[in-house]
Amino acid sequence: MTPEFVVEIGRQAIETTLMCAAPMLIAALSISLVISIFRQRPRSMNRP
Repeated sequence: MTPEFVVEIGRQAIETTLMCAAPMLIAALSISLVISIFRQRPRSMNRP
């Protein structure tokens, strides 16, 4: 096993992990953003 081979396997492992986790992370970020926007909205509407 050459160092280049080990680096390539590590790169592929990281890439695969990110590809599998990306949809869940994007969904969680989007939902959190929408929830935070709606939680801030009533406070600003009550102020004169």
